Amino acid sequence: MAYAENRITVPRPGPVVYAFLTDLDHITAWIPAVQRVELLAGAAGTVGAEYEAAVDVGGSLRSGRLTIVRVDPPTGMTMRIAATPIRMTATVRVDDEGESSRVTVVLDAPTHGLLRLMDGPLQKALQDALAQLPGLARAIAEQA
Repeated sequence: MAYAENRITVPRPGPVVYAFLTDLDHITAWIPAVQRVELLAGAAGTVGAEYEAAVDVGGSLRSGRLTIVRVDPPTGMTMRIAATPIRMTATVRVDDEGESSRVTVVLDAPTHGLLRLMDGPLQKALQDALAQLPGLARAIAEQA
């Protein structure tokens, strides 16, 4: 099982951060492995919305499906990302602290069978992706 978690502070109030995160046009700022997304079905940013995504999996660009499975305005959301052969859950939590917010992102990619051979490289890829999370704070600051 590959798992990574990172937490950053963003110098913006929680509702501003939440609005930025639920607009998946910005997803490349906080999950750099996702190269692009295109809405396929549902209303953007809502439960059930499905997106076609180009996801970098171990240096190889793969087509995948991203589905929003939970939204909790203004505190978080959960998405499922399927980029064969990897299935991953991305959970985002926003804790409003007044003029700033604490953002926690968890990427969880359980593996089974032969895919367990990919645990090490996948774990590193998830950690590397979340190491770039401070770019989220810059992206939100630039938008304001």
